[in-house]
Amino acid sequence: MNWGHRDFKVSIDIIGGNLTAHLNAYSDRNFINNAYMAIPINANNSRWTDAGSTAQKLEVRITKDDQTLFCYYCIYYLTIKSTNATAVPRSQYRASWSYLPDGGEEVPLITLGNTA
Repeated sequence: MNWGHRDFKVSIDIIGGNLTAHLNAYSDRNFINNAYMAIPINANNSRWTDAGSTAQKLEVRITKDDQTLFCYYCIYYLTIKSTNATAVPRSQYRASWSYLPDGGEEVPLITLGNTA
């Protein structure tokens, strides 16, 4: 959930196999659909889609100046699907979400008893 209006990054390190990744968001302004319908299952209902294989890194940055991906007060959903063509489809990966510094974080934290 991006409740703090912060820029962030989604990274997927593919350790083995092939996979596709889909990212979508559900906003407090989307009252026509329920949150379950926002879970991305393919490119048709995703704001971002990418695919990769062993030793590749998939990455997307969601920043305030990107109106396609960023939204305020949103819940973001990430779906990762194995696309191996073997009888036992398995992929190994490491997914991470991390905040990115933006202009609003350059203001020092003011606490009682300390100067800024």
